[in-house]
Amino acid sequence: LELIREGGHDLQTLMLSNKCLALLWPPGVKHTLEKRLAFCFACLEAALPEDDELMELKLKLFKKDLLNSTIEAFSCFSEIGVQCGVLKQELTIEYHGEEGHDAGGLLRQFFDMFTSELKNSELWTQTAAGSLRPADKAAVRGGVTLAAMRQHMETCGRVCGMALYQELHRRSGMQMRPDIYGDQPVLFGDAFARYFIRVVQQDPPVSLAELQAELRAESLELYPDYRACDAILTKGLAESGLEGEMFVRAVGELEVPLVDGGAGIAVTEENKHDWLERLLRSELVEGFATAATHFRKGLMDVVGMRGIDADNAEMSRWTTPHLFILTAEELQLQWSGTPVNPAFIDELRKVAVVHPEVQVQAGWLWDIMHSLDDEKRGKYYRFV
Repeated sequence: LELIREGGHDLQTLMLSNKCLALLWPPGVKHTLEKRLAFCFACLEAALPEDDELMELKLKLFKKDLLNSTIEAFSCFSEIGVQCGVLKQELTIEYHGEEGHDAGGLLRQFFDMFTSELKNSELWTQTAAGSLRPADKAAVRGGVTLAAMRQHMETCGRVCGMALYQELHRRSGMQMRPDIYGDQPVLFGDAFARYFIRVVQQDPPVSLAELQAELRAESLELYPDYRACDAILTKGLAESGLEGEMFVRAVGELEVPLVDGGAGIAVTEENKHDWLERLLRSELVEGFATAATHFRKGLMDVVGMRGIDADNAEMSRWTTPHLFILTAEELQLQWSGTPVNPAFIDELRKVAVVHPEVQVQAGWLWDIMHSLDDEKRGKYYRFV
């Protein structure tokens, strides 16, 4: 923490310390999660500007054009202001044409609505499970310039970094003014795909087993993606539906070659393992790698060390706690909350106190909650 407060003058020592910490507290170990999160928040707090350097952070947006007005508002911040930590401050949200003071509700609403807006952007798409990931570079229309895509993704990364800092301010404020800050965490309304977060963390899935696991995580239980199943490799080409497949990946009406001359290389029993690994890596990593780089740059503008190149895998990962000490799934839950699965509803039903006069209606409620998928169930549960 002292190395962070000093502003990163000894980055090599900081990186070595963080690598040692990751060995002692490996990401993904459940019983150390709270301590690892506490460390992440302590690092965020250590990087806050001194009291005499505090600046006002207020965004005045158009609610009906939330995404574009957010991008425009961020363009008004100078790089010097960003480096000095203006985006780390407590955030106040205002909307054009609406009077009122943000006592926390508008801020939570902003983060909840922001990811919903991304679903309507051509620069994003959704997985089968409904999670967000950048649109494949081959699918983005030519009308979107590289500069516009960079600005868009950097803004999204900055908003994600700000969400972590707003949660830090909420937790700190809870200790002094629980009546103002409340106990509702700052969360996005929709989750980012786990494999996208891994690319942002500079920890992309590499092996076929990892790639298939990430694909399964973003597939629906009722409709699993066949490419994530072992059967695609254990069964013959005809039975697996791979006869006639070539070393290309379809993106809409386009074909992206997986190797040079891939359109002329057929999938065979001998090369289908290589084909599947290249196919999934192209889809789950390479297809949005540039967008992830810009997103990471925006994220590190807020939670990273000053002057670190977001494209430098070693430096960006090992100087940023949220990138190395949390798994992608753990960071996903920090941003979007825990999925509300059927087992959670069963547990809730066991402890619920139901008035005798509404026993029948309560039964309807549990039936409805069980009939929803995890995404809709989570949105409903957050609403109530």
